[in-house]
Amino acid sequence: MAPNDDLEDGPVGLGERVRRFFAPPARLLAVLFTPDRAVPREVQARRYGAALLAVIICGLLAATAVGLRLDVSADVLAQASAGPMGPGAGPGAPGEGTATKSDREIDEEIAQTLAKARTMGALGAGVAMPLELFLLSIFVFLLTSYVGGKPSFVGAASASMHAALPHAVKLVVIGFAALGQTSLTPAQADGLVGNPLAPVFAGAGPVVARLFAGVDPFMIWSLVILGFGMSAAGQITRTRAFATLLVGFALFLAISRGLMG
Repeated sequence: MAPNDDLEDGPVGLGERVRRFFAPPARLLAVLFTPDRAVPREVQARRYGAALLAVIICGLLAATAVGLRLDVSADVLAQASAGPMGPGAGPGAPGEGTATKSDREIDEEIAQTLAKARTMGALGAGVAMPLELFLLSIFVFLLTSYVGGKPSFVGAASASMHAALPHAVKLVVIGFAALGQTSLTPAQADGLVGNPLAPVFAGAGPVVARLFAGVDPFMIWSLVILGFGMSAAGQITRTRAFATLLVGFALFLAISRGLMG
């Protein structure tokens, strides 16, 4: 009869439990700050759960923080004052549209709009983000296969999930920035964290500014991690991985910005 390994190991001590508890966060921090060494280890071990969970949690926390400070009353009142046909439409004095709604109806509309915004924020973090990372995993798998790599889908998923960690850091920054405000309009919530690269792109001309809109240091950080992850997942050289990634990213920018006009 084979010996019972669980019985031989005995109870796990407190020190080992503490080590196991802090091991996943320590690995995620290593991915962020030493990606050249940490990312290949994570991809080869086919770990992705902790990274995905971290992104979801940070997204939910950011959505909660923004939701607590969100104030949609000004937008709702502006829409009400504009009336169903828009500001200045049809006969009557400006603000005539507000006469069609009572204070109670406006308060209910504010509450409904706020609830909808908070729900959409939570869905974005808990549903849309994982779905986007799943699609990114497919893209990484296909791209590395196309250039001669031999990736597994789990490896591609690991590379993709860990590449989202800088975005999780950005979400934490957004959350703290939101809590530092007394209130936020939807427009202010969208611009809580500025992009220091935006003036550089704007100085290069309107075409470059539009093409690289949204590209910030956090995105570049993610691309660096993804490059190391693609190399490990596809078993290709880092030079080939980063060259492939840059070409793929350039095509993505060109197509997405072209579709958005």
